[in-house]
Amino acid sequence: GLHCSEEERRAADAERDIVKIKSFRYLESTGVTEFKGFIIGIRPSQIFVELAETNLEGVLDKSEFTDEFEVMIKSDFSFYSKKYTKNFFIGDEVSVALDRIDYVEIKVYLKLKGFKKAV
Repeated sequence: GLHCSEEERRAADAERDIVKIKSFRYLESTGVTEFKGFIIGIRPSQIFVELAETNLEGVLDKSEFTDEFEVMIKSDFSFYSKKYTKNFFIGDEVSVALDRIDYVEIKVYLKLKGFKKAV
């Protein structure tokens, strides 16, 4: 019943985490540190990016887009960056560089690369 469902969920979560960790190790072994990616999610403190060609998800900290406490979310699909005076939308392509891989949090942290401020 209920106990079985909880155990199945925990097992599925553990399996997903193992796949992510193996993907992280592979990513490290390639030596590649720069990627094209697409914005796939927005939170006030983080922007989620899917790395092209790897199908891995990485995280950009809000500090990449603003000096404020959090990014200004305009809608479910966009946010405004004061740092670049630009609206960003889900699906936008961004160039990113690997910052670090956190095996405890099971996350890939990224930095924006080569992005120019709007004039």
